[in-house]
This record gives sequence, structure tokens and C-alpha cells, in this order.
Amino acid sequence: MVAIFTHHNQAIEHEKTGLHQYQSIAYSTDKGRSWTKYEGNPVLPNPGIWDFRDPKVFWHEGSSQWVMVLATKQTISFILRLI
Repeated sequence: MVAIFTHHNQAIEHEKTGLHQYQSIAYSTDKGRSWTKYEGNPVLPNPGIWDFRDPKVFWHEGSSQWVMVLATKQTISFILRLI
């Protein structure tokens, strides 16, 4: 099992910049009983967007690539070729 989630950089959050949200991955090999955070996190650093959260990921068959949809400020952004 793989989970893609938003995490916070506490040091940046305390600076009140609003740029503390990143996208990361964790995986489970025991049916979700325990989780390991991927060593390469964050897989998608914040590119300078105030709100950068709520990832939804799907495989786009037509282009043969993973696509991530994120809530970014007051819009929705599509990120291609995640992994």
C-alpha cells in the first residue's frame, strides 16, 4: 500500500510564510498495520504556493503517466509525471 499525503515543515511554518506544505509518500508492506516514510520525501516540494495540499493521484492511461491533483490556494493544479 502507498499513501501520498501533505506534510508540514515546522521550521517554515513558524516563520508564518504559508509555504510549509509539501507532498510526501509512505508505504506499508503489512496491509496498513505499520507505515514507513519514503526516504526521498518530500516527493513534491512546495514551489512557492501559499496553500499546497490535499493530493489526489491517478494513473492517466492515455499518456501513461501518474497525475497529481492538488488544492493550490483557491484553485486546483495538475502535476504530471510524479514518479
